[in-house]
Amino acid sequence: MSIAVQAAAVGLIDVLFRRDGLGGLVPVPFIPGIEVAGRIVGVGEDVEGLVPGQPVVTLSRPGTSGYAEIAVVPASIVLPLDGEGVEPIAPAIAVATLPNVITALAALDSAARLRAEDEVLVLGATGGLASVFPSVAKALGAGKVTGVVTRPGSVEQAVSLGYDEVLLTDQLSSETARFDVVVDPVGGATRVVALGMLRPLGRLVAVGNASDSEQVLVGTNDLWLSSTGVVGLNIAALLEATPERMRPLAARAVELVRSGSVSVPVESLPLEAAGEAHRRLESREASGKIVLTPSAQRPD
Repeated sequence: MSIAVQAAAVGLIDVLFRRDGLGGLVPVPFIPGIEVAGRIVGVGEDVEGLVPGQPVVTLSRPGTSGYAEIAVVPASIVLPLDGEGVEPIAPAIAVATLPNVITALAALDSAARLRAEDEVLVLGATGGLASVFPSVAKALGAGKVTGVVTRPGSVEQAVSLGYDEVLLTDQLSSETARFDVVVDPVGGATRVVALGMLRPLGRLVAVGNASDSEQVLVGTNDLWLSSTGVVGLNIAALLEATPERMRPLAARAVELVRSGSVSVPVESLPLEAAGEAHRRLESREASGKIVLTPSAQRPD
């Protein structure tokens, strides 16, 4: 189906794709943008339940080509935002929150099997994806949620996102704290350190590789001896393999966003400022989530 884009999310994954196609995962050149919100322009013959003019948001999917006025996407990743008696969600808010909230729900509930009062550590705490984890974790019953940032200047921002405690990367040590669940969108050497901070039967969920580091190898005997585990969560691949999971996850995510339980700072920039958006992400100047608005969708 085709969607008139009203807002396209900007994420670090777009930066990594732009640099080298993430090691060949995405052929270059290409159009960035893995999540969009807008209104349906047209649908294929076999699409049911979605009609032209309907407000929608897409889930994360490489190849969505969201930095455009029109995006063509498979109907399987499209989530309607309307319904009888339903308060609308603004396109910028929808694309900045819903795909990440769905990922957080899948990571914490399905992958980590979060239990009541579990203590959670989130690496890269102020990133676009990580920023929703404290709210989602607490909505699922987690106890203390600790965020990790690389610079002292990011501590205040992390606290504003709802983290109970904020650590600097160089403060991470298995001697100072232990956690039931570690959420890692960063990868690299920090992943190894965080793995050592799990309590027995603790779980590390790998949800990304923002550091663009080489793959970290984990010894299965080490996991056995420490009674810990590692699980990966790639939301696009998961929902492609098990599409029946999408609607329940989406319904829970919409409820959290509409209720105000989850919110992140959102800044809108014109589509022509995509380069500036990437610069801010690469220099770690971005606060919250940046979305791009095509000129055709902006008021005069």
